[in-house]
Amino acid sequence: MELQEILETTGTCRFYARESVPAATLVRVLDAARYAPSGGNRHPVRLVAVRDPDKRRQLAAWYLPLWKAYLKNVRAALPAAGSVPKLLANADHFAEHLAEVPVLIVVCAVLSDLYATDRGLGRLSIVGGASVYPAVQNLLLKAREEGLGTA
Repeated sequence: MELQEILETTGTCRFYARESVPAATLVRVLDAARYAPSGGNRHPVRLVAVRDPDKRRQLAAWYLPLWKAYLKNVRAALPAAGSVPKLLANADHFAEHLAEVPVLIVVCAVLSDLYATDRGLGRLSIVGGASVYPAVQNLLLKAREEGLGTA
């Protein structure tokens, strides 16, 4: 697959096949993240691939109440923002079935390794995320190249 096609077709996937992801494929996807730039070349990103069904169910149990609270707020704002019911229905389906996704990748960051030039401003750092987002983008693009969906 050519890069342009990957860029044009990497979207959010809310419906997943239940087939297992081969280990070699998963390694290639995870490995792509390490080539991303990061502030101060510190590479704070850590990735955890979760295949175990019990752990996926636990992650889903933690995620779902937060999603439902967010969804309630979004629905309350819909009259002002315009209706997007299909997008919300698809996202809600994803949340309800999160534990069924064959592998979940949890993106973490070592906060002390974030090169955040906006620390000490009395708010959460915005700049620090710039050391995380490129790694995630690499992961998403590589997953697409490998034929995997991502959200």
